[in-house]
Amino acid sequence: MNALLSSGLAALAAAGAAVVRTASWRAAARGVRQRLGPPGPGGAVTGAEPILLEGSGAVAVLALHGFGDTPQSLGYVATACHERGWTVHVPLLPGHGHSLEAFAASGAADWERGAREALKGLLARHRRVAIVGQSMGAALGALLAAGEPRTQSCVWLAPLISTTRGMEIGARFWWLVWLLRPALTGSDRRSIHDPAEAARARSYGSLPVRLGPQLVNLVHRAVEALPRVTAPTLVLQSREDNRVEGVRTEAAFGRIGSPERELRWVTGAGHVIAVDYGHAAVCAQVTDWIAAHAVAPAVHVM
Repeated sequence: MNALLSSGLAALAAAGAAVVRTASWRAAARGVRQRLGPPGPGGAVTGAEPILLEGSGAVAVLALHGFGDTPQSLGYVATACHERGWTVHVPLLPGHGHSLEAFAASGAADWERGAREALKGLLARHRRVAIVGQSMGAALGALLAAGEPRTQSCVWLAPLISTTRGMEIGARFWWLVWLLRPALTGSDRRSIHDPAEAARARSYGSLPVRLGPQLVNLVHRAVEALPRVTAPTLVLQSREDNRVEGVRTEAAFGRIGSPERELRWVTGAGHVIAVDYGHAAVCAQVTDWIAAHAVAPAVHVM
């Protein structure tokens, strides 16, 4: 009798958890749709489309956005590079810029594949490519640049090339959270201090918890790749970064294999420094670094 009662209560609890989990997911997905709006003609939500700007010069730049974000977060950087006459490609990584369901169905292998395909496309027309990455985009940039002699230079903005204890714990026990909340609200007003830019952001603002291990494993691989990054590398991060701890960035920076590397700090901005207060100065540092290391030009292949 007791066993029957226990199994019945367990089944009831599981059913209740499933109801809560489904309702929580639907609410999160609905919130994303309401905030970002319907998809455009290409499938991506309006404003989240890939950026491809053809230049007149020999330099090519691949810029990679962060986790749950879109090319819009690197729009100012893309424009600044293009104004120098360079070709710029900011791909929309798989699973991003569409729906929370599409995001949850993607993974680290998909994001890396999207980045590598974009690099391959540029290298088909240019002998060398500069790689810019913001947040997770910097981790992807490290994986792409490691051992790739055709990398002209790297610029990493607020790079996610380290993990916190919270990230590690979340990645290990994500399934416990998933039982009741398959998606967590990931938006943080401190990520972008400028309210106008925060309102323009096309990021999801929600995190499917199953992606926690995917992100952490990607960062682990990026950290392992750092000693094989030999291209001149500039790292820029805000002192007020709410996502990436400065002390961890400093430790990871020391692992970069390039003998020519610099770590510079900005202030007055959050994590997404490419659009936040001071983004013009950030863009200037990005383009100056790329220009200074274009001594062996990325000759355009006709």
